[in-house]
Amino acid sequence: SFHCRRGKAYLFNNVVNVTVGGDEERMMLSGMHTVADVFCCSCGHLVGWKY
Repeated sequence: SFHCRRGKAYLFNNVVNVTVGGDEERMMLSGMHTVADVFCCSCGHLVGWKY
């Protein structure tokens, strides 16, 4: 079971119709991780992040 600061989170292996932002270091509950924001290709809305 995955959680983020906004509530329940989901783990995916593949997604479509998204763009990925640049890598950045973020502090997670399990320590520092390199992550990148994930945006909708159509509207540009932030839909999540990847690590």
